[in-house]
Amino acid sequence: MPVPVKPNRRRNYRPRPFDLVAAIMAYEADELSDEKALELFQHLVDSGQAWSLQGSYGRTARALIDCGAIRERRAS
Repeated sequence: MPVPVKPNRRRNYRPRPFDLVAAIMAYEADELSDEKALELFQHLVDSGQAWSLQGSYGRTARALIDCGAIRERRAS
């Protein structure tokens, strides 16, 4: 028996913007999963903020880029 498909009630759905402050606070408190940490650093690289925050963010971003975990700045 086929499963009925529910109509999309969220026609005007917009993804939530990235909460940078919350992500940085969670990173500093060592509360981010590896996946979320990579998402944070990809966001920092894409926005250019990785290079203007304290040095450890830029060094970590560069190391993640060099090992292929994240990419150089990509178009938004």
